[in-house]
Amino acid sequence: MKRILAAALSAVAIASTGGVATAETPDDVSYSSLSVAVAALADDDPAPTDWTTHTPDNDSASHLDAFAASGGRTGWFGQSWYDLDGNGCDTRNDILKRDLVGSVYKDRSACVVAAGTLEDPYTGATIRFKRGKETSQDVQIDHVIPLGFVYAHGGWKWDADTRLAIANDPLNLLAVDGRANSSKSDAGPATSPKGTGADYIVNGGGGWLPDNSDYTCRYAARFARVALKYELGLGKTDSVALSKILTQCATTEDKPQPSPPNEAAPASGTADLLTLPQPIRRLWGEIEDWLIEHPIYVVGAALGLYLMATRMTRGRR
Repeated sequence: MKRILAAALSAVAIASTGGVATAETPDDVSYSSLSVAVAALADDDPAPTDWTTHTPDNDSASHLDAFAASGGRTGWFGQSWYDLDGNGCDTRNDILKRDLVGSVYKDRSACVVAAGTLEDPYTGATIRFKRGKETSQDVQIDHVIPLGFVYAHGGWKWDADTRLAIANDPLNLLAVDGRANSSKSDAGPATSPKGTGADYIVNGGGGWLPDNSDYTCRYAARFARVALKYELGLGKTDSVALSKILTQCATTEDKPQPSPPNEAAPASGTADLLTLPQPIRRLWGEIEDWLIEHPIYVVGAALGLYLMATRMTRGRR
């Protein structure tokens, strides 16, 4: 029920900004709106065991060639950097082209990035990328919501196409410092999966946030956007932690953030619900509880607000 509410809140937030949720506009929804929506993602579907001892059903996959393996990362989320958009370039090089500045390509290739400069969001460092056996891993492509975390909290129940999609979705991918990515591993904001087999626990390990505190809010917002897009339950601990981060971001900088290279400028933010007077916030909490028990009204309210926002947008043109 809470996921229905989260999806509706996300739709309303996007509609009210006049923007569209896309991979190129990770900041077009205000931190406060994301905080409210993420709070409704506390319920998850914990995996019963790790992905090496649990076999996925990929028979219905639209891209069967991506699922040659039967288990592990490749069995569950497909061949690494599969060319899902069919542009002839693998996903890793697509993201390198998007995130690096001054990209140079390998001879006779329109895809393979040989060199470029990364302003790393996780550490704040400038990294000179050079393709090579000893240097390629200096810049890695991070899954903002790690695939191990996705699997642990509900991705293990998804169909093959959805699993392959989140593994190659530009919204869920960032070029980052290799060591920072390795230290993050499969961690969410507060917990990470731990153990194997009978000892597997979806939230047995610690959480992770970028060392670069200037990027914390943008990272939290992107994590939230991906979770909402795929309606991924985060578990109570990570849901609460992420919501608190976004709430703090809302109190200090709930406004359009400077976009990194090759990302569109964000649309104007929505009203900050969390700065309303206490009686109104209390009333909102009671309304939220009621809506969770009556999800059909959430859908109707979201549709009505969307239509109203669309009419207002047209009227301003």
